[in-house]
Amino acid sequence: MKNILPIIHTVRLWLLLPVVIFIIGCGGGGATSSEPTVKPPAVLSHWFSNGLAGKKICLVGDSTTSNATALFSELDDFYVKEGEALYGVASILNFGENGATLWSFLSDGVFHGITATVAEQADLYIISYGINDVRLGQTTEDQLASLLMDAVDKIRAGAPNADIVLRMPNSLLSTDMNGYGYVQPNSKAQVYSTLLRNAYLRLESQWNNVIVFDTQDLIFGRESLPASVYMADQLHPSSTGYVLLAKALVSVIGQKKQLYDPVLAANAVATNPAAPYDVYPRVVEDPDYYNLVATGRWVGSSVAGASDGYVDFNWPPDKSGEISCGDVLQMAEYHVFALPANCAIAPSGLNTRIYNLGGSLPPFTMTGGTVNVWQSKLRDK
Repeated sequence: MKNILPIIHTVRLWLLLPVVIFIIGCGGGGATSSEPTVKPPAVLSHWFSNGLAGKKICLVGDSTTSNATALFSELDDFYVKEGEALYGVASILNFGENGATLWSFLSDGVFHGITATVAEQADLYIISYGINDVRLGQTTEDQLASLLMDAVDKIRAGAPNADIVLRMPNSLLSTDMNGYGYVQPNSKAQVYSTLLRNAYLRLESQWNNVIVFDTQDLIFGRESLPASVYMADQLHPSSTGYVLLAKALVSVIGQKKQLYDPVLAANAVATNPAAPYDVYPRVVEDPDYYNLVATGRWVGSSVAGASDGYVDFNWPPDKSGEISCGDVLQMAEYHVFALPANCAIAPSGLNTRIYNLGGSLPPFTMTGGTVNVWQSKLRDK
């Protein structure tokens, strides 16, 4: 990251100083105090309104965004697939800038500055700035909180139909792993990590459509550790950290999965007991009728209609024997079919492959996401 000196920003006193209002009662001479006004928690109402189909996410930040390969891979290659929590999202933009400070973002000193960000008119902005502002000791908590407020105000004014997630930066390691001098003085890593967290938390419930996503509590921890499996170096998360970050983030911005309908499941079984999934595909999720025997992420498959069609998914290869021909394969929730009698199941590298599926596979555009294999209980009834 480049060292960009932040310029001291105007501090908004009303945000930075606690305000305590005492109301002194008159009349009977006794003193009474008003109850503090409690703001309702922020919600992403614009984002979830009318579903996610065709919507756009813009991730804005420094190199912890621009270099977040594993994060974007999780979002683009898994969570947007049919049956997953971000299905329908049209685009996920990477507006990260190596070495950028929040001040340089606000002053359009970077390519993806505030003007370009607002011009995208995204439906959801995920902002994560601050590490480069504080890691050299040049920005106080008050200043960072004020800069964050300016960024939010400008995006809300310029993109009034968007919601915002303030993704709190990760905590910094206490070890200068590669001798890059990222944190100066190095002994202040904990101070800077706490400063970042506090500045973000001060913005909770300031707006009705802006939420603070506390990555330190959820993933990286508040403590500046010497080393962590979640960190690649002193400033940047590792692939493991980004994968967990994606999962936690999607739990906030993703659609909640609808449960199967037990009434429709029962009707399907009554209508076609041999293949109730032909009537209602999600009947397989009803534990009264099916057991889950294998589950994993889709890895690859043949083109639809191939006579020797196959699907690979990351079920442990040493457990591939738990799957049998005649079991039921579920892809993308609503594409469900029985494994043919002449199927073959075998290890394939680190995954499991099911062969001889013929034309049962969905079109290539439907593959991805989660693959489940279910075993019917109906055969025992």
